[in-house]
Amino acid sequence: MNFTHPYWTPDASFRTQKFLKPISNNIGFTFQLPWPAPVTAGYYYGEGGENIFGRRTQVTDSRPEYFTVGGDVMPTTGGIPAFDPHGKVMTFSRKKYTKRI
Repeated sequence: MNFTHPYWTPDASFRTQKFLKPISNNIGFTFQLPWPAPVTAGYYYGEGGENIFGRRTQVTDSRPEYFTVGGDVMPTTGGIPAFDPHGKVMTFSRKKYTKRI
């Protein structure tokens, strides 16, 4: 323990706490991280089922299917969704175009 070291700070038991958040050892402000945008696996043309034990399905539409990250939460800007949740792109589902063979 060196009191003259410029980065030395006393333990929490040596000082009284008069605040809720720890103020020491930070830059003085925090950032509100934005919610991640919806993601997709991209266009699907039936790859990955070439072997005999592969997928036993046939997908007849190659459009991408979008999913939200972290549950069903759409990122917003000023209370307005960043993407149209009722548009053709966000409501597309491959389930309707998938046939079991």
